[in-house]
Amino acid sequence: MHITHAFFSIACACASIVAATAAPTASEIIARAREKIGPEDKLKAVNSLVFESKRIDKGDKTSFAQVEYKAPAKRREYRLDRNNSSGVPTEIIIASNGLEGYSKVVNLNTKDQRIRPFQAVQLRFNVDLFYAETGFFSTPPGGSVAYVGETKQKGKDAYSVEYKYAGGLIVLRHFDAQTYKLVAYEVYNAKMPTETRLRIEEEGDKVVDGIHFPEKVTVFVGGEKSYTVEHTQIKVNSNIPDAAFAFPMP
Repeated sequence: MHITHAFFSIACACASIVAATAAPTASEIIARAREKIGPEDKLKAVNSLVFESKRIDKGDKTSFAQVEYKAPAKRREYRLDRNNSSGVPTEIIIASNGLEGYSKVVNLNTKDQRIRPFQAVQLRFNVDLFYAETGFFSTPPGGSVAYVGETKQKGKDAYSVEYKYAGGLIVLRHFDAQTYKLVAYEVYNAKMPTETRLRIEEEGDKVVDGIHFPEKVTVFVGGEKSYTVEHTQIKVNSNIPDAAFAFPMP
């Protein structure tokens, strides 16, 4: 009888140790990570976002970039590039409203422009980007999240959570195991296997309307630094007309 009780006590102690050291679930990690960004009511109240930024490419070549988002699933990316390798000042727009999308490239010297409508896979990819970039780590609509284990990221122990989006985008986010802040994340599209996998690292802290955003984002392609984006202004819930995301009239 004493032996039985002894083994029972040992089993309980071992179970307590395992419970204490067990990794949290994906849902628990996400909840803690969202707490670091801002109050839940503020995160849920976000209807639109605007990021105005300076993009710095290799060779310290700079360009102006702006990304606008509006629920549901509207995304518009604008870039004014006067310092590209071709030497031709260029305006680039990539936009979608959730139903259709397009890319537009304008030669600012000649005013010639090229407009290409999105194929279905491009539209799905841009819808996925909307939810990945504005969801504040939430589970994507029609997608899933899963805890995939602990990893080392920038010298830190991290919990890695894989996000699968409805259109095929996959984002592997690495959260600091102590603070639950985002350390880095990797992005690729399962339906576009030729696309090079990206790694994104964030730095700094810019607080707008009680929500924390990174000041600087560095993008790595194939393990090499590709470009950096420095956010100069962030707007939350500004009034963006739907026309900003519509297919351009001929």
